[in-house]
Amino acid sequence: MTLALTEVSPLGIAMAADSALTFNGKRSFSGAQKLIPASEIDAGLSIWGDFKVGDQYADEWLQGFVSTHIRSGLRLWDVAQSLAQELNQSSGVRGWMGIHVAGYDTKDGIRAPAFYHVLNGHHHVECQDGNVLWVPDEDPPIREFRAECDRSPEAMINSPMPYITRNGDIADYVFLSEALPGIFRNIESQTSLQFPYPATLYTRGEYLRFCIQMVADVYRLSNRRNLSLTQAPTVGETHVGGPITVLTISERGIQDFYTK
Repeated sequence: MTLALTEVSPLGIAMAADSALTFNGKRSFSGAQKLIPASEIDAGLSIWGDFKVGDQYADEWLQGFVSTHIRSGLRLWDVAQSLAQELNQSSGVRGWMGIHVAGYDTKDGIRAPAFYHVLNGHHHVECQDGNVLWVPDEDPPIREFRAECDRSPEAMINSPMPYITRNGDIADYVFLSEALPGIFRNIESQTSLQFPYPATLYTRGEYLRFCIQMVADVYRLSNRRNLSLTQAPTVGETHVGGPITVLTISERGIQDFYTK
């Protein structure tokens, strides 16, 4: 499974993704690179869902797309549309799949952080108390890929509040992440602790990494732990896990890109 997070805010863009793969209910941490920088346009692309495009692993396919299709001067929205077109021309995506496309974009003379989502269907779900509730009349799970303009430059200028998109194994993450602010406010009211601190783009990226690591550790120490592995426990036994990659982008370009 996957946990991919992208936050767009006045500070810029922070992205994080785990590196775990699932095969028939078994875990294999094989270094999947689910978050990939596109340095030519100072953007980031991260994958969630089905991890095969034809006979290729999705991260390899996406690396190839970045190498052959992205060049300096392209608008972020053009990249998102090109991704959708290429995925539709490729065969073999059997399940749900999406790609976060985030960076700075310009539209109608406005340049600001933007987030676009390329996916084969908006699957309407509600998360309540850690459970995924399927909403009737959702889009069929398999259909064409489309580029959705989830957060345009104008939207960030007119409503400069952080906007976070989460995909993959999100049900428990949603529950935990929505509980965290209240917990931290309570701690701050009784101690001198401020978290995350300071309010920088780097700490936002680290906070997303913290959230993914938290979910992985909760799974590892709970009944969600996957016991079907033959690997050593140090490899990992959860639906989310492995080394976590972080990418941050400011108006000056890519600031941080690391895995730990």
